[in-house]
Parts: sequence; structure tokens; C-alpha cells
Amino acid sequence: LMFSALKNNDKVGLVLFTDEVVQYIPPRKGKANVLRLIRELLAVEAVKAPTNISRALEFIGRVQRRGFSAPRLRRRRGNPPTGNDGGGPGAGAGARAG
Repeated sequence: LMFSALKNNDKVGLVLFTDEVVQYIPPRKGKANVLRLIRELLAVEAVKAPTNISRALEFIGRVQRRGFSAPRLRRRRGNPPTGNDGGGPGAGAGARAG
């Protein structure tokens, strides 16, 4: 998704979260930004913790001045809900036009 945003000259940012936001990098345009986000994703250590995507999306809603889009999350058939919004360690990345 980041490379698609880069090709379309869109901004892309990153939110790393568990049950709370761990790291936020605001959306920016450009190849250097995409490469930075990839480095951040590769450097993050996995944490076994419950996730709360609702809290992460609320955070984005507070810090973003304009609308944003995020990848659609779907549950696979046969996987029961886990009692939280994500079901495992999560990193959310969203690209938005800008």
C-alpha cells in the first residue's frame, strides 16, 4: 500500500499499536518517507499483548486534520472473535490522499 501511495503522490503514515498507540509517524509524501516507514516496521519488536484497533482509529481521528483511509480488516471465516478488536499484536498503516 505504501508504494501505491508513493506512485499516486499520496501521503502515507504509520500507527503501531497494541491496546494503546505505541508509535505514531504522521503522513508525509515521498520515497524517503516510505523507506523510513519500512525501516520502522522492520525494527519494531513483536509484543504479545491484546490489541484495540478502535483506540488506534480514535487516536488517528484526533490527530489528523483531514480524512484518512486504512486497509479494511476482515475476520477469516471460522476464526471466532477473541474479545478484543484485533486478535493479536497489531501494526496499522494507513495511506491517505493529500
